[in-house]
Amino acid sequence: MISSELLERDLRPFADPATEVQVQANDQLIRVGLIRDGEGQTITLSLDSGRVRFQTTQAELTVVREFHNIRSMLASQYFSNIQVLADNQRRLLGLRPVGVFIEPEGKIDGEPLTLGTFQQAAKLREKKGQEKPISIILLDGSAGVGKTSLISQLVLSRAESYGREGNQPPILHIANRGRRLVSLDELIALSIQLVRGRFTYDQVPTLVRHGVLQIAIDGFDELVDADGYADTWSVLRDFLHDIEVGGPIILAGRDTFFDLTKFSERLHDLSARVDLTHASLAPITPATAKKWLSQVGWSAEELNSSEAAELLKPNSYVLRPYFLSTIAPLGGVNSVLGDMLSPRDFLVKSFLRREASLITLRLNMDEDTAADLLWELFELVALEMAEGETESVDLPFLQLAIDFTFERALKDPSDLAKLRHKAGSFALMDIDARQGFRRFPHTEISNHFLSSALLKEVLSGNVPRFLRRGYFGTDLLLVAGEQMLNFSPDQIRNLRSRLFNLMNSDVGAERLGHNSASLLLTSAVVDASEELSFERISAGDAVLFGTTGSARLVEVDVNRLDCRGANLAAINFERCSTAVLVVDDRTLFGQTRPTVGSLVIESAGKASVLYDPEEIGTWMSAHKPRRDDSRPENDATKLLERVTRVFLRQFYIKSDPLDPAGRYLSEDLWPAIEEKLTLAGRLRRTDRKEASGKRGEFIHIVNPGALLECASHEDRELWDSIAKLA
Repeated sequence: MISSELLERDLRPFADPATEVQVQANDQLIRVGLIRDGEGQTITLSLDSGRVRFQTTQAELTVVREFHNIRSMLASQYFSNIQVLADNQRRLLGLRPVGVFIEPEGKIDGEPLTLGTFQQAAKLREKKGQEKPISIILLDGSAGVGKTSLISQLVLSRAESYGREGNQPPILHIANRGRRLVSLDELIALSIQLVRGRFTYDQVPTLVRHGVLQIAIDGFDELVDADGYADTWSVLRDFLHDIEVGGPIILAGRDTFFDLTKFSERLHDLSARVDLTHASLAPITPATAKKWLSQVGWSAEELNSSEAAELLKPNSYVLRPYFLSTIAPLGGVNSVLGDMLSPRDFLVKSFLRREASLITLRLNMDEDTAADLLWELFELVALEMAEGETESVDLPFLQLAIDFTFERALKDPSDLAKLRHKAGSFALMDIDARQGFRRFPHTEISNHFLSSALLKEVLSGNVPRFLRRGYFGTDLLLVAGEQMLNFSPDQIRNLRSRLFNLMNSDVGAERLGHNSASLLLTSAVVDASEELSFERISAGDAVLFGTTGSARLVEVDVNRLDCRGANLAAINFERCSTAVLVVDDRTLFGQTRPTVGSLVIESAGKASVLYDPEEIGTWMSAHKPRRDDSRPENDATKLLERVTRVFLRQFYIKSDPLDPAGRYLSEDLWPAIEEKLTLAGRLRRTDRKEASGKRGEFIHIVNPGALLECASHEDRELWDSIAKLA
């Protein structure tokens, strides 16, 4: 039963500033008087029935309304007017193209995750006396796996049904929009503003407490400050203390970020009051992907081909809903493979090339020049967003950026005017929730341009503000590492030299040293001729993949090191430590290893965590380069492993010594290795166009993961026969 003190607390945020809230109470009634929008209001609660009588004066007329309970009064037009929120959400989300949503797959508390089970778990339920008063759903998954789409679908279904059927409240979608965490209130206020809600951020705890509203915080793992995640958990605890009861509250983030055990620990004294539900999204299965692609027009013949089987193999990046929705309009497997070198690269370059071809239809400019200038344009935009701590820019800025990048190639002012006019309709810029603003369609896109801009700035001797103050997550660093592979030896040498200097000149910059160290450590993915060596530094996050180059790390402390799919045998760790180490079944260590706080193991699309030092040591000891008969080690098998690991992240290797991975195909042992792989049906060589439109020869290894793991007797025999080539 609510007391007079609690009712005053709940209604005070709705009163006009600097006005008094008067409370009178007896055994039957609680009466609260307040001034709202300049008008006097009286709320009378019957303690027996729970009914509420509301009275106010509007335009000198007395208005009296009866409500079943406090919840219905708070939802009414006299308080939060929650129907307006639902109507606006329905209009905004209803503009999305039909058919983009793909039914999710994964687990929720051990059971199959579907849209239906997620909707059921997110339902508001009346709390009983013995139940924990706060409900939280942790929703995790990799980038592009559909977390935001699933939340948006839930928000839309609630908005469509609100006021028509059932009594489930709308959900306020609080998305991280590129800002460092100052307070959760700021993000809530912005989210309310974008949907034109009729309530304020300080009223949200009351609305959540009484079941008028639910919230979903999307990108919780990206809410960071100058010290990383130090204050994020504190802000969440403060918010949960404010609401005291309510939910389910949805927190969405990366699968390698959330850990139920550590999550409960970080809630401190609140953990005993919080009921946790864990929902984990996985890339969808090949069968689901084929069924969906068939529904959007792909032919059965193509979907049943061997190329489709290889493209849509289990746990492939291609099976992430965002990637599938991107390739769907291309109409078939051959159209995709004709463009794709690596899936991430495909997301950007294929659309960039289409945009460039549209520009050449209007302007006197060749397609290559248009594509290069568009890349520069989007680099500028991505860096501006990162430094402005936002996920969108307004059209005037976009037009100014067009002038800056294209004016040297377009001398005719009328041509620039045509391009400025097109600024709002670029394929790689979506309409933002704010009118007149544009945003990248996904962080997978913006990270490509942001990392490219950052690396160029560093090589040019500049220190962008984002390098000084931003937080470099593993998603961004993964793209940066892939782009470093395209650097020449001189560029890598210069990049490392500049990053070394920046680490040692960290004066007054909040994160310059940590960020420079993160980029420097990630540069070990490049197998350069010189050994990478540094000591006594701290890095934020770092990413390693493929077969790394030689490195000596002494007393290096890393917050989170993601080395899924990496062979780290060439790295010598001396008194190094990492708070979180993310690995998978294909991660290999050399003779030395860092000290690890917690080991996140990704296997078959699921993540598990080890904390016990002995268990961590046992797992890492079991993941060293094999020296048994199934995988003999010599120059031939080492070369095959390097090539095979490349295919864990890309679909083709270009047969060109100037290509970062293609140089492996120029080594003396490769022709004999390729012959054996071809005879075994594990390698295809094809003539096709690359992203620039030029033709060339490319190779593809079939099912590289199984080959690395020696998954069959045939694979073990193949490794043995290749070992005899050395």
